[in-house]
Amino acid sequence: MRYGGEEFLMVLPGCHGESALVQAERVREALCAMPFKACGHTLPVSCSIGVAFRSLPVPADAHTL
Repeated sequence: MRYGGEEFLMVLPGCHGESALVQAERVREALCAMPFKACGHTLPVSCSIGVAFRSLPVPADAHTL
C-alpha cells in the first residue's frame, strides 16, 4: 500500500514480533540485492525499515491501525 512520499506500509495480518522482523529483513535484503542501473551507471539501493505490531483487539482496517 502506498502510504505517502517515499514511504510504504506493509500490513501482515497474523505476523507478530520476531516473524515481522524476519519479513522486514527479507524485503530489505531483496531490495539491496538489486542495484539500479541507468545511463551506464550502477547505483546501490538501500532502505530502512521499521517494524511495529499490535496485539488484540485488532483494528477493523489498516487505516485505523
